[in-house]
Amino acid sequence: MKVFPVFYTDTQGDFRSFSIASAPHQNHLDFVMRQSESAFKRNLQQLPIGGTVEITNAVGSCILPPAGKESIYIFLTGGVGITPIRSILLDAVKQKRKEKFFLFYSNWTPDDAPLFQEINTLSGIHLERVHTMTCTDPEKLGWHGECGLINISMIRKHVPYFEDGLFYVVGTAQFVDAMKTILFQNGINEKRVLSDSFGSAQKNSSS
Repeated sequence: MKVFPVFYTDTQGDFRSFSIASAPHQNHLDFVMRQSESAFKRNLQQLPIGGTVEITNAVGSCILPPAGKESIYIFLTGGVGITPIRSILLDAVKQKRKEKFFLFYSNWTPDDAPLFQEINTLSGIHLERVHTMTCTDPEKLGWHGECGLINISMIRKHVPYFEDGLFYVVGTAQFVDAMKTILFQNGINEKRVLSDSFGSAQKNSSS
């Protein structure tokens, strides 16, 4: 995406790649991003209703295969990595898909988790949500669910038959690399792992 006009510039450039958060059947495009002081985000904040942006053709492999091809879908993500997964889940609801969906969603705190409430209230499909918080003392916040980074024990606990699943891994480059390493080390064929990464490998895996 590129925003017009360009009021601010920096070394990061004036173009960004975003995942589409809206579903294919919707007649608008949704994008989810965190606020920052980058020139691009500042230009975007200045954009008036009816302003102009340039968007290229959509690319990527994080889409659902035809119904009946798979029986289990397992999503591993953190932070704004939820964006394309939201699109997939909304599409699954629209199609009335019968497969089982498992979402492992890592964030620093519940308040820091994009689309947290929407994901929790989504209905119409078989969806098990596994939220895990990575802050240092989640119980202080009243959180009594899973804690720490997503790991193979956590996955096995909620999906004992995870070897049969088709995995979608979305997040920062560091997060995606870590999750793929875990899956490959535990016998998952790389053909059963679809991934989409953003940012640099030095960013926090839950952001």
